Amino acid sequence: NSARDLDLLRRAVDDPMLSFHGISYGTQLGAIYANMFPARVRAMVLDGSIDFVGNVTGHGSQGTEIPLNTRQDIAVGSSAAFEQFLYDCAAAGPRCAFSAGDPRAKWAALLARRTSVTVDEHVWTYPELAVAALANPAGYPQLADLLQELFTTGTADVGLLEDVTGSSPPPLDAGAGRYLGNREEAYSAIQCSDSTVPTDPAAYSRAAVIADVNQPDFGRISVFDTVPCAFWPEVDADRYIGPWDRRTAAPILVLNTRN
Repeated sequence: NSARDLDLLRRAVDDPMLSFHGISYGTQLGAIYANMFPARVRAMVLDGSIDFVGNVTGHGSQGTEIPLNTRQDIAVGSSAAFEQFLYDCAAAGPRCAFSAGDPRAKWAALLARRTSVTVDEHVWTYPELAVAALANPAGYPQLADLLQELFTTGTADVGLLEDVTGSSPPPLDAGAGRYLGNREEAYSAIQCSDSTVPTDPAAYSRAAVIADVNQPDFGRISVFDTVPCAFWPEVDADRYIGPWDRRTAAPILVLNTRN
């Protein structure tokens, strides 16, 4: 439906063809558009591309057995990116606030405290804070500041937390107090209804145990982030499930990065 809306927007501004830059999940939308309307692609960039088949149906029997983030290797990518952050921080020396001593040992000490921090009524664990910042290396200095403050004092300034997590005070609703954004619900509404997913909670528990062994800091979070899909009540009968090999009017530039 969003791909169809994109085409309506293209028509509304009298563009004969579409120019599109999609980031992360936006690459899924771009790929769907490119396969539904291949003759209308003027220029397309898929930036931080996901596995389209893996995301929608899964490969083979994955769809009904393997959780969404596991199919996308989210924990693997998060772990690798955070390791690179720690390496770069140590190499930067005093320019990185978390560099003093051994950053990996300090991170392990933070995890051993088994505590969390709260910003805007959302409780964050330390791995969640790290994951929230990893997608944008420009924010690594702020992440280092935050981790050092948490390591030193166990607390952090709310403004610094917001810089790192992107979480900001939601607008006020005069009738019901604070309005909390629906980002998490929107994610579930889109991914759980558009994708073939396991509906047995045990599938998520099994995947979490394996992920925790392979990526101890980020594995369980990655799996359980998608557990609402096990209970999501609806599936979009009109969702796009392929094909994924339509030849487009222009080549598509696909960008992916490591760490």
